[in-house]
Amino acid sequence: MISQFIDEDVFKYIENFSSERENFKELVDYAENNRVPIVSQDVARFIELLLKIIKPKNILEIGSAIGYSSLIMSKASDANILTIEKDEETFKILKENLKKYDTDNKIKAINDDAISALKSMDKEEKFDFCFIDANKSQYEEYLNLVYDLTRDNALILIDNILFRGFVAKDEDNKRYRTIIKNLKKFIEDVKSDKRFTASLLTVHDGLLLLRKE
Repeated sequence: MISQFIDEDVFKYIENFSSERENFKELVDYAENNRVPIVSQDVARFIELLLKIIKPKNILEIGSAIGYSSLIMSKASDANILTIEKDEETFKILKENLKKYDTDNKIKAINDDAISALKSMDKEEKFDFCFIDANKSQYEEYLNLVYDLTRDNALILIDNILFRGFVAKDEDNKRYRTIIKNLKKFIEDVKSDKRFTASLLTVHDGLLLLRKE
């Protein structure tokens, strides 16, 4: 999907910089043909580089979809990955993809509502990295729950934070009004949250990178 706020030529140039999608082409083709949202090529490469730098041992992912981002993270690290997907039909496809590609069995998938799953997790088992790409209106609640599940200095990456660029605009968008309102509030809250150091990045649809203090 082309970014809604980055110049199209610039976007294509950045996409062509990486051949990351060729590693899991079957998943990419399925996503494109069935309109399943997966991380963009530039986001995938950013995650890969980030994980190779920080070398996490345990990764938490909220919002698996068909498993593309889980597999990207598994390829880029030796970490154990716990991923959560709510939709039952999508979860079935996810499990098939993990069966085929997760040959080292590093990825564990949970079919559950993310908030329910996070609340039931053992807070003694800490994560070094968390990737959040699920219900945009619940980002704040996800972050508050993830806080107790991550180590000090852990990194948390949140996708689609600028939501097609609408978050940065003052115009009223009736279709996405609630999502935009909630994301704007979330970003403002994060700015003043002393628990984190935050950076807002214009990578594809916007990334929010947080370091837990």
